[in-house]
Amino acid sequence: AKKHGDITSDGNLNNQDLAILMQYINGWSVQINIDAADVNNDGMINNKDYVLIMRHINGWDVELK
Repeated sequence: AKKHGDITSDGNLNNQDLAILMQYINGWSVQINIDAADVNNDGMINNKDYVLIMRHINGWDVELK
């Protein structure tokens, strides 16, 4: 099952997911869980997804789709 925001697919949602996602967004050759990365469900993986995941990790009331 897809865990929203779990970029590394390790079962945890934490700063490691943010680090890998930022590397991906910046064009690094890293493996990510594409399905879990698009947390606003707009068909793109970008800084908007990064910000939503960061806010979620930091306890903000945000919805990850």
